[in-house]
Amino acid sequence: MDGLDEYSQQKGICELILEISTMLISDQPEKPIRYLADWLHKQLTDEASLQDSQLHLKSNMWKVQAITDKMHRHMDFKNVISCTLAGVKEALNCDRVSVFYYSSGTNRLILHSSNMVGSSDQISIDKDHGIAGHVFTHKKTVNIRDCYSDDRFDFSMDRRSGYLTRCMLVTPIPNEPLEPIGVIQAINRKTGAFSEVDEWTLNCIAQSVSVALRNVHMLEEVNQLNVRSYGLLDISSAFLETNTTHAIIHQLTKTAMKLTKAERCNVWFKGKGKDDFWTLSDENKEIKILNSPFLTWVTENEGIIINDPEGDQRYTDEADRKFQFTPRVLIAIPIRSLTDKAETPTTHGVLQVMNKSSIWDKKDNFHEPDLTALQLLNDLIGRTISQNSKRLQGGNTQKQKKDRSEVAAPIPREKKKITPSLE
Repeated sequence: MDGLDEYSQQKGICELILEISTMLISDQPEKPIRYLADWLHKQLTDEASLQDSQLHLKSNMWKVQAITDKMHRHMDFKNVISCTLAGVKEALNCDRVSVFYYSSGTNRLILHSSNMVGSSDQISIDKDHGIAGHVFTHKKTVNIRDCYSDDRFDFSMDRRSGYLTRCMLVTPIPNEPLEPIGVIQAINRKTGAFSEVDEWTLNCIAQSVSVALRNVHMLEEVNQLNVRSYGLLDISSAFLETNTTHAIIHQLTKTAMKLTKAERCNVWFKGKGKDDFWTLSDENKEIKILNSPFLTWVTENEGIIINDPEGDQRYTDEADRKFQFTPRVLIAIPIRSLTDKAETPTTHGVLQVMNKSSIWDKKDNFHEPDLTALQLLNDLIGRTISQNSKRLQGGNTQKQKKDRSEVAAPIPREKKKITPSLE
């Protein structure tokens, strides 16, 4: 009897009998034996499912670690996205994966990379549109077993491509306490729907992607700081040898675009009248503006970043219409110099850069470091501008013609190189 009591206590026999008896009394099945057989089958199935989930979880833990190691081995944007796509597809055994990255410039989610067929063009959506937008704004993972029964799902892409989206698992790329960096979207698990283990796995990968992208962002800032530092050193020596109007404008535009990753740069010098300005075109032809309230305003202030020209009352487009160019974002600073004899700086004109493009977003915004870089550029070239101030003043056409005749051929404006987004 002692052995039976010990066995009963170790295996919980009394508790099991009590549980079975309670179920039978509560449910009062017509066929108690069949009832117990079904109950026992469910218990065994649940136990096997739990064991499978534990094995799946253990396997995915190693996969997450491998993805993270590979992601951090080469710190660049393209590598992080490539590792994310391949890693998620393998770990979750799904058909397609997409990564949306949030653009502060456009306030939209940009599909930077995907293994979806027919996605060669850049696709962007409102940050609250569809399931990806819902996950981004609510900062919560969504696991949808039947996409077409979910009101948040936008099936227009399926209609255009002929692809059938059956199930979907979407999680935010966190950036606490700020808005998420973006979202990762896994589509159509090859065997059934996505499980809780898949949710855990994708959340872990998203954490690693977040760290990696923030590291890439910091590295990009350091690299850009180096570019600006060496660029400013180069410009200071280059301007010592610059002695023509066209060369001054060319050197200014080339350096300003490089420092800020801008698509275009215009340099406007003050004319004889208060609101008059002039510059040279790409073909080395003089362009004049007799009245520009915006350029005049810039000369009287310390510089400005405008990331929405259409909605900013200070901006007027007289200068940009001369080049048939519409800026999406811009920076404008006064060109000034301070001589040894003068107590206050002399304003010579306006330096304006437009439409920034970065590895993150082809339609990026300008930021304070961009403005600071241009102000440092102005400080370095101020003495050269001052020495050529008479030549650069509007109305001295004979001197300007002489300057232009010294240039054998127009110096082409350096084209902005844009890194293509990974498809």
